[in-house]
Amino acid sequence: MSSVVFLSSHDHRDLKLISKRFFPHAKNHHMCYLLVHEFPQAALNFPIVFIKDEDTGQFKPVAMFGFKEGENVFYEEPQWNSTYIPANIRRHPFLMSPKTENDQDWSICIDKDSEYLSTIDGEALFDSEGKPSQQLEDVKVFLADFIEKDHLTTAFTKQLASLDLFKQNSLVITESNGEQVKVNGVYSIDEEKLNDLSDSDFLMLKNRGFIGPIYTHLTALGQMERIKILRNLK
Repeated sequence: MSSVVFLSSHDHRDLKLISKRFFPHAKNHHMCYLLVHEFPQAALNFPIVFIKDEDTGQFKPVAMFGFKEGENVFYEEPQWNSTYIPANIRRHPFLMSPKTENDQDWSICIDKDSEYLSTIDGEALFDSEGKPSQQLEDVKVFLADFIEKDHLTTAFTKQLASLDLFKQNSLVITESNGEQVKVNGVYSIDEEKLNDLSDSDFLMLKNRGFIGPIYTHLTALGQMERIKILRNLK
């Protein structure tokens, strides 16, 4: 189990980040949160769908790596067989935690048990005086960019939900033994409802920059066939 703590120059002065990472921590993930800005690159590899938080009712986009828990057809030891890896995977072992309730101030946290951190090998996170190294400054930029794009991704899904554009899909997969299994809880954009939008609503989506991601998502649904092919090769 991971152990997340606040990154501290006092406690982690000697900590280093191993630069060559193949992200095996996600090898058993069958889906991963996706930022809307990642849709064009992710769509070349994975199906892009939406899942719903049953407690909040909020939708979020995810890249699918498999059809069931623990299945990732895009990872083969020791690396990913894809041209793109989502930012939510690449940020590991770092994450941001809000210092205040209004999410205006953030602190960097680390998974201190991560195999990507070492006191021997890698790039130092702090210099000899305890100040952030260039490596850590780059991490800060990456995380700040992630948070900014996460806010727009939330705005994107909330806008689609307000227009009632999501529909639930039930996928049926066939196991190697011939057994058929249903995959529930996966949502996509309802193309029929999209086409029935009023001119003003469609123009609003266009002006907000949401039309491109919508059609990228619909195109990426064709990558379901890639998962079917890859899982049969396992």
